[in-house]
Amino acid sequence: MIETPNDIAPYGDIILWEKPVQFAAALFIRNGSTVFDIGANTGGVAIALRRLAGQKGRLTAFECHPKMIAWCRENFRVNDARDIRLVEKACWNQAGANLRMASDEGFYSPSSSLVRAIKTDRHFEVATTTVDVEAASEGQWPDFIKIDVEGAEYEVLQGAEAALSREPVIVLERMPPHQMPGREDRDPVPFLIERGYRCFDVNSLEPLDPDEAFVLPTNILAIPPRLTGFAPRFTDAARQKSADGALTFPLDPGAYRISLDIAVQGEGTGAFRLHDSAGRLVLMAADRSERLAAPLCAVFPMRVDAPDTYSLTLEGETVSLGGLTVERIDGLQADAG
Repeated sequence: MIETPNDIAPYGDIILWEKPVQFAAALFIRNGSTVFDIGANTGGVAIALRRLAGQKGRLTAFECHPKMIAWCRENFRVNDARDIRLVEKACWNQAGANLRMASDEGFYSPSSSLVRAIKTDRHFEVATTTVDVEAASEGQWPDFIKIDVEGAEYEVLQGAEAALSREPVIVLERMPPHQMPGREDRDPVPFLIERGYRCFDVNSLEPLDPDEAFVLPTNILAIPPRLTGFAPRFTDAARQKSADGALTFPLDPGAYRISLDIAVQGEGTGAFRLHDSAGRLVLMAADRSERLAAPLCAVFPMRVDAPDTYSLTLEGETVSLGGLTVERIDGLQADAG
C-alpha cells in the first residue's frame, strides 16, 4: 500500500486505475483533444487520459481535497505529466463561493464529500469554480469530461451548460439513492437525457434504464446527440468454466466484454487479477465479496491490440469463480453515424 505522496513511482505502459473508464475514454479521446478530469483523486486516471490526448492535447484536472492535491502534484511530477493543469478548487454550479467539505481519514476520499452526510469531525472550506468558467478562461472547451465527485455530479453539470452545448462525451459516477437521501431530484442521468444524451453503463456498455433500481455506485458513459454511430453490439466469442479459481483464454485483436461468474459464500473480501502472456498485470479488482461479484467489478470491457493469451485468477475465502463469458463488441464508432 502506498502511504504518502513520496512513495509514488512512475507508471509503466499500463495504468490500472479505473480500467473500464479508460476503455470508454480511449474510444473518444484523440491526439489534440481537450479533457477535463473532475475529481482527480490521486491523479492516476488523469495521467492515463493525458496520455490518450497526445502531444497536441490538453488536460485540466480538478481536485479540492488538500491530501489529494499533494498526491496529484507528486504523481504528475514523477510521471512526466507536469503539463496537466491542476485546478485546486471544487467544481460546482457557481464560481467564487466557499463550501464546507466533510472528510474522514480514508485513504482515497470516497468518504469526503460536499453533499453526502458523513460522520466526522473533520471539515474544511473549499473555494468553487465551474466547468464553464475554467473552459472560458483557458479558451479551451472540453471534448471529454470525466466526473467523480462523490455525489455532486449534478451540480458540476449545472455549471457546465455552455460546455454541454458543445456536446462533449461524459463519463461520470452515479450514486444510488439510498446513499444520497434528500437528493433524489439531483440525479445526473435525467439531466443529461433531457439534453439529448444517451446513457450507457461503462462496465457492460448496455443502454441505461434511468428508472431501474440500483444499489451500488455506477459509472455512466453519456453519448451526446451528435454521435449517432455509437451503438454497441455483442457477439459470444467464448465461454469457459473454472474448477480451481483460475482460467486461461486466448483473444484475437478487438474489443471485448468479459463477464465473470463469481459466487459469494459469505461476508469477506476477494480479488481477481488478469495477466497477459508476458505476465503483466493488465486489470485487477479487489473489494468486498458482494461488490466483487456485482457487475460493478465482475463485468468489464477490454481492448486487445495483438493476439494474446490471458490468465485470470480469483482469490478470497468467501468467493469462488464459476467461469466467464467473453463477447466481442462491435458498433463502438465514435462518429456521427
